[in-house]
Amino acid sequence: MKRAEQVLDILVNLVNMRDSETVFGHRREGLLAEFTLAEAHCIDWIGVLDHPNVTKIARLMGVTRGAVSKLSKKLLKQGLIESYQEPDNSKEIYFRLTGKALPVYEEHKKIHQEVRGEWMKFFANFSDGEQEVLLRFFTRLEALLGEKTEAAGRQMKGM
Repeated sequence: MKRAEQVLDILVNLVNMRDSETVFGHRREGLLAEFTLAEAHCIDWIGVLDHPNVTKIARLMGVTRGAVSKLSKKLLKQGLIESYQEPDNSKEIYFRLTGKALPVYEEHKKIHQEVRGEWMKFFANFSDGEQEVLLRFFTRLEALLGEKTEAAGRQMKGM
């Protein structure tokens, strides 16, 4: 049980540091200095997804639809994104990046690629067997957190 407590303590520390610029490599300098991590990630998902909408973005960012609605309103107001509807579906609202957002999108992508390379070097220090254990652990953790996030979302809807 001692090891489990140590792992839990480390996870709690990682969660508490998740928004730090130094932990996962996000550097808020240059273009990105003007944006929160949530705004940069929202811009990123809008640039990546096919027909991005509030629901898709919220699911992928691991936040509520209300949080994405708030972010998207701010990005719309700043002229970084625009909303549109498909002619055959006037109910659903989608987003796309404007030319003003493209440099932010590209800078965020570049930083993610650099950080990914750094993490790949880090994981190279572990054997295939150790990486398998890490993969199993994080896959289960992701599923657990996903279930908890969905349950919280359902609970919020019921209020």
